[in-house]
Parts: sequence; C-alpha cells; structure tokens
Amino acid sequence: MAQIKINSLEELSKYSDRLPLDVYEDITKGVSDWVLSGGKVDDPYVKQQLRYAENVLNAGVSAKKIIVLVGASGSGKTTLAKYLEEKYGIPRLVTTTTRQPREGEVYGVDYHFVTVTEFQWLEKVEYNIYNNNFYGLTKREVDDKLMAHDVVCVVLEVNGLKALKKFYPNEVLSVCLEVSLDDMYQRMKQRGDSLEAIAERITSAILNGEFDYKEHCDFAIPTTTLEATKQELDRILSSILK
Repeated sequence: MAQIKINSLEELSKYSDRLPLDVYEDITKGVSDWVLSGGKVDDPYVKQQLRYAENVLNAGVSAKKIIVLVGASGSGKTTLAKYLEEKYGIPRLVTTTTRQPREGEVYGVDYHFVTVTEFQWLEKVEYNIYNNNFYGLTKREVDDKLMAHDVVCVVLEVNGLKALKKFYPNEVLSVCLEVSLDDMYQRMKQRGDSLEAIAERITSAILNGEFDYKEHCDFAIPTTTLEATKQELDRILSSILK
C-alpha cells in the first residue's frame, strides 16, 4: 500500500474527511495559532504538523514498532531496556544531551553529546531540561534506528510518550512499569540516592501524576520482582514479535 504524502496545507485540506475530526481540528488550530503569532507556513513547525497528519492517515501500514517504557523513578525502566537488548536484540534509542560525558560513557551508546547550539538546530521529537542541561530524542535517531531494525525501544516520561505518538502513532507500543510510592523510595535508597534527592523526585512524581501513567499506555506491568516483570514483558512481546 502506497504511503500518503502531504506537502502543503492545501493537500492537507483534501484529506480532511479521512482524518479523525479531533486530529484535523488540532492540526489546523495549531497551524492557525502559529501563523497568527508571526510564523510562516513553510516553517519546520508546520511541516511537523503535516507529518503528523501523514502518520495518522497511514495507520496500519507500518510493521515497525517502538516499544516505549514509562514509569516513575525506581520502576526499572533502564534495566528492562537493557534486558530487551540482551535477550531480543532490540536496540535502544539514544538520547541527545548537552551535558559533558561522564567517565566511561561512550558517544552514541550512552548518549549523543552535542553543544547547546547543535542541540537547538536538531529536529527533536521531545526534549526537557534537567540540571541546566538539555536532553532530547531526535527524529533522525528514531528514523535511522527504524530503518535498520523492525523493533526498537526507548525510555520516556509520559509527556515524551505523547510527543512520540504524534510523530509515530502507528509504531508506538507503550508499556507502563507500575511502582508504588513505598517501592520507589526503597529502590532509590538502595541505589544510593540522597534523602534530599529522593524527596525531590517523589514530590515531582506525585505532582506530575507519574503514578497514573498506565492510563496513557497500552500495557501496564506491576513491578513486584525483576523476574516477574521480565516474564510479563516476555508475554507482551510474544504477541507482537511474530
């Protein structure tokens, strides 16, 4: 089946009756607000919205999958991402950051390290700021990995998941790793986090609704023990890796 391509707002209007009403209204309102604020119709933002429309229209065409692991601190996201790579050969999408490499970190494996100027020019699926450094997932990273692999994985927070779905609505398969507040505290303590850092992180998790992530995900796994979590993740993967 041929992929639909949309290169202008005029072409977008031709597909208005094939897009879900809420999606079409969201795109047109975003573009209208952009233009009214001084933006141009050929700016990257508008092109991003056209790609969003393309992805929705091409639903079901892609066989590629992006497994997104979400959950609060201590839920085991990073450990399970490594498990997917070691057992299934599923590569992890690598985040780009402006912070300096730490001892032992490898460019392209742990992070893509760039300057602030370089980061600003990159087309990003999502990004955030932590300790005065930028962290983000670039579209090139996602596209390059999907070109080389049928299935990839990435660790994101819920806002990153929502942003990724806008770019890749057909490819994203999200898994929430549920963790209780008490378990979160104990696991962060065991890995050596300071009490101040733990308190700050727990407060942030509560305010950002991180304990309700499962409402935004396709699957939810209670993280009781690591082995039980792996088994449940295996069961989920068995239904998609055929």
